[in-house]
Amino acid sequence: MYAAVRRILIDIMNTLIFFLLGLYVMFVLALGVVIGALILLWLSKKWKLSHATFKTSLIINLIVFVGGAVVFAALSLLKNELLSSLLLFVVSFFIYGIPIYVLYRAPFVRTLGLTVSAMVIIGIANFLFSAAIILPVRLYVIQPFYVKGVTMEPTYREGDYLLVQKIQRSFRRGDVVVFFYPYPPQDEKRRALIKRIIGLPGEMLETKEGVLYINNTKTETPSLSGALRDVERINLKDDEYFVVGDNVRQSFDSQIFGPIPASSIIGSPIAHTDIFQSFLKKYGGENK
Repeated sequence: MYAAVRRILIDIMNTLIFFLLGLYVMFVLALGVVIGALILLWLSKKWKLSHATFKTSLIINLIVFVGGAVVFAALSLLKNELLSSLLLFVVSFFIYGIPIYVLYRAPFVRTLGLTVSAMVIIGIANFLFSAAIILPVRLYVIQPFYVKGVTMEPTYREGDYLLVQKIQRSFRRGDVVVFFYPYPPQDEKRRALIKRIIGLPGEMLETKEGVLYINNTKTETPSLSGALRDVERINLKDDEYFVVGDNVRQSFDSQIFGPIPASSIIGSPIAHTDIFQSFLKKYGGENK
């Protein structure tokens, strides 16, 4: 009964985190568009464009935002990063320039000048704005990752994109967690892995003939595909978890390198998708 209630509460918390994240993203995007409109209006006054108003500036920024997002998503599918960056710059120039020319009724030369100055100044402002508002969320609340490899099939597949929450730190058997591999060689960059918890802090764990025993009691592992390797009896410390991949025989996990400390755990996935795989791999997050 306690476990079921706890699971429900954790699911509610994860759903709430995801919902609040959505509201936060919409707020940040809207605020960014408004700030961009204010900067564009200020620049238009510097270029002495009498038809410039906050309303027209806001419309131009909305056009740029939507058009830029569509173009960015389309060009991200190109394998040549240099070519996609150049095309993005050229197309963005026209996405900015045409609305300025039409809505501000600006002469051609002033349109060119305002477009270039707007792209540079608003671009810098957006970078600083993103660093100040989005970076703290990525560091302390939620972080994107993408799946590389087959060790968690069929639950997660190659190319799946995950949102990993970092707030809820209470884990139970069967939970999936993302963590940094705690035993990397000195010359190797630390990497993130994704596995499922089968052993909890303070438990005695053993696997024999593909069967998991916790505190000498046979324990079912319905989420795992394949038989567990034999692992001699191990007593987990108060801050250790035993983790394995769902695709057991193809997984590099605690069966090989032993338990992981709680401090190495980044968090647990609250949402995933495999939509626009190449786009997400390129710009979304880290792999594992």
